[in-house]
Amino acid sequence: MRPLILLDVDGVLNPSRRSSPRFRRYDVVLDGEPYKVLLDPRDGSRLRNLAAAADAELALGRAREWLMIPRR
Repeated sequence: MRPLILLDVDGVLNPSRRSSPRFRRYDVVLDGEPYKVLLDPRDGSRLRNLAAAADAELALGRAREWLMIPRR
């Protein structure tokens, strides 16, 4: 079993308002519930690199909900 990296995305990775033009709005559905999130597309590759370097799985969450991100 691999280690698990749990990242709470609200705040830094998903700010409450667009703090930079790099952030893009995405519509996400988690367990049937729609959410709007602001993400910097560059963070995806950084987080995947972190998980690969640690040989770990990655899960992003907000409040008490977590979404596993599959490794490629």
